[in-house]
Amino acid sequence: LNKIIDGKEEEDVDSSSHVDIEGGGGDEVGGGKSKGKKKHQLSTATRFTWACIVGLIGGAATMLTNSMGPILNVYLLSVAKLSPQSYVGTRAMFFCFLNLGKLPLRVWGGTLAMPMLPLAAGLGVVAVVGVSLAKPIMMGMDEKTFVRLELGVVAFAGLRLCYMGLKE
Repeated sequence: LNKIIDGKEEEDVDSSSHVDIEGGGGDEVGGGKSKGKKKHQLSTATRFTWACIVGLIGGAATMLTNSMGPILNVYLLSVAKLSPQSYVGTRAMFFCFLNLGKLPLRVWGGTLAMPMLPLAAGLGVVAVVGVSLAKPIMMGMDEKTFVRLELGVVAFAGLRLCYMGLKE
């Protein structure tokens, strides 16, 4: 996927240069070592350019259709190359701050009203339960399986968005 994004291979690097904010290292969620497979790293300028593109398009997508998730997922997995734990944590923090920033805009714009709060609170509680159940599964999954699963979810979300858009 990086060849598509960048158009060329910048340099070969081993998995030790893999970004891991939590310090677990390795290519597996449990902190295992890679099997000598080389990865390609994008230049800083290319990564910055893609971050700006994802930010602009994603910001518009999240305000218009609440659909920045798939865009951010592809960026974090293929450009930022975060480990699964760092990916999940970065994504959670990103959407926490993004949605806090959107709250006043939604209230002011009339797209979020008080009658919606009980539903939102209930969904939030159920989501926390889902996160608690999913974490052990993620921790036992190797990185390759995690990335494939996540990209499958991104593909499904993209197809669903297209279907919903064409249905009307």
